[in-house]
Amino acid sequence: MAFTQCKCGFLKRGISDKHIGKKVKCPICGESILIRKKDSPGKIEKRKKQPKKMPKSTCPKCGYERKHGNEPCPKCRIIDKKRIKKHIAPNSKCKVKFLDTTGVSYYLQQLINNANERLVLISPFLKVNERIKQSLQDKERLQIDIRIIYGKKKLQPEEIHWLKPLQSIRTSFCKNLHAKCYLNEKEAIITSMNLYDFSQINNNEMGIYIPKKDVPDLYKDVYDEAMRLIRLSDEIKFQSKKNRKKEIDNNISKKDAFCIRCKKTIILNQSQPYCTKCFKVWNRYKNNNYKESHCHICGKANQSSINKPICYSCIKHQ
Repeated sequence: MAFTQCKCGFLKRGISDKHIGKKVKCPICGESILIRKKDSPGKIEKRKKQPKKMPKSTCPKCGYERKHGNEPCPKCRIIDKKRIKKHIAPNSKCKVKFLDTTGVSYYLQQLINNANERLVLISPFLKVNERIKQSLQDKERLQIDIRIIYGKKKLQPEEIHWLKPLQSIRTSFCKNLHAKCYLNEKEAIITSMNLYDFSQINNNEMGIYIPKKDVPDLYKDVYDEAMRLIRLSDEIKFQSKKNRKKEIDNNISKKDAFCIRCKKTIILNQSQPYCTKCFKVWNRYKNNNYKESHCHICGKANQSSINKPICYSCIKHQ
């Protein structure tokens, strides 16, 4: 009986002797193989698997052909940056930009102006110039979620006075903060520049502009780290005088008190220490310094007014 064997490993026995010397096609690899006698000399070597060829690249400096494009050149240690695509989508033109001092200031202003949903400003030092203040006040009127995180030293009185009436801007303190990062829902900037007017004018700064549309993975990494810093920081609340007075009025306990004119029992309310009838009479003239007859809390005789409705002894016991 004859047999046939291919280099790829295909073997078939039990072939009739009348087919000896003929060639047939291998059903596995498609090569033509010879039908031989069982006792014919010669061994069939199996086909060796060829190793996969790794993509080569030429060093842009010295011209040396490297086996792997992502490895540095063994001669000049230069990395071919075109081969590195960790955060860049295939077949896309990356628009990540390097920014100098002027570029950081320009793109930061555009980043604030383009914010429609959220705005995060992370800077160890905080002293905002007038132009950025106006942009943030405009976004505050649109009720955009604005977060400012600082961390090196206490805010100046000017910054506190500016932040007090802005209810949509939430300010937080993060201990040991050194990162400088600014982002909205579409783009981000990582830079060496603080949100400090002196740095924008006098220092030599640099940064990287990251659009979410072109490099979503890199933007997500920046966004996640910014959210982590926000969670670590302690929020600081500033209250204006108007809001503080409203809070005091809202927190007044509903204890019995006295009308400072007729001594009628009313609810304790220092901002309106009159009963309904006496208030209508007072409201005709609206003289805040008009002297009345009784203390609002204890009801004793006292020269009270709407500005000072409580006697001295009640003030001491409060």
